[in-house]
Amino acid sequence: MSQTTTFNLKYPRNQIMRGILRVLGRVVFAIFFRIEIFGKENFPKSGPVIAGTS
Repeated sequence: MSQTTTFNLKYPRNQIMRGILRVLGRVVFAIFFRIEIFGKENFPKSGPVIAGTS
């Protein structure tokens, strides 16, 4: 005999907590890591970055 279990999960699940943790994670990441982007001027202002050739 098998027994089935159903879970009653509310949706959206922890949406507020997830948003708070995302913001805190970005702040902590910005404090501990300094990211510099080099060569940004070489990317096109609009359109695809990698152009396909036919």
